[in-house]
Amino acid sequence: MHFKILFIFWCIAPFVLSLCPSESWSWQSYCLFFNSTPTNFGNSELSCQKVHGRLTSIHDAFYNAVLSQTAAKEFLNTNATDFWIGATKYTWDESWIWDDGTSLNYTDWKNGEPNNGTGKDCAASSLTDGYWSAQKCSELKPFVCELPERLFTSTTEAPTTKSYPISFNCTDGGVYYSPTGSCYFALEKSQTWKNAGIQCKSFGSDLTSIHTDSELNFLFFKYIKPLKQSFWIGLHSDDEEKTWKWTDNSLFDYSPWLTGYPQTIKGSDCGFIIIQQEDVHYDAYFANDQCNNTYFSICKKFYLN
Repeated sequence: MHFKILFIFWCIAPFVLSLCPSESWSWQSYCLFFNSTPTNFGNSELSCQKVHGRLTSIHDAFYNAVLSQTAAKEFLNTNATDFWIGATKYTWDESWIWDDGTSLNYTDWKNGEPNNGTGKDCAASSLTDGYWSAQKCSELKPFVCELPERLFTSTTEAPTTKSYPISFNCTDGGVYYSPTGSCYFALEKSQTWKNAGIQCKSFGSDLTSIHTDSELNFLFFKYIKPLKQSFWIGLHSDDEEKTWKWTDNSLFDYSPWLTGYPQTIKGSDCGFIIIQQEDVHYDAYFANDQCNNTYFSICKKFYLN
């Protein structure tokens, strides 16, 4: 099924001009990095996120065919039979979603897949036929990152793996999330933004920063939706809501503001996550408010090797 498509691709590929570096492949407006280092799913996500990319998402048969053919070439000298793509399953409702937060509007699962066995919450694509299967996220596989060409500069480095474990026992009742190598703690007490930050600091942490749809979704299903509360996060402004930054000094590179936010009301310099009900569904967004108002809060502590 894939071969005619692939023949066309290999014929036109040499004539496509690209801003992507030589160690990557260009596809439409993206640069694709094929990392042959066997890596678990969480650390693969982290490697892509470190350079503002994501594990690749697949939304049509043409790209699926191109990707599997190119991966077979790039990973030829490995012992791998498949590679990580950016689809994961949420165990609470058995639904699958891409790492960029989009739904699976196209799928190419192998017959009998996805197998809903215990822990098989991450998707891999076969190097022989491009069909997908559900795998345990702790398995070690090569992976493919996609980065928008517009983000690429001469100083952008290709993704490399960082040794964060797939699991870790957090202290103080925290929950570990391997893609960020961090433990998260919900403070189920309404308090001001300043006091919430002080309490997080007492745990050796900061009010949480959030950098991807995946990280926000993790916090949404772990804390925000079950408690149906708003939570202070480490987002704040020092210039009357013109620019925003995180208390942990990480890059402000993700901003899912609720419509109408950030508000420019004097003193509304502190950010929180607000939960919104839309029909029968709930969603979470960023919003800002007076720092002396009180909400629950979420702390984040980076795992240290």
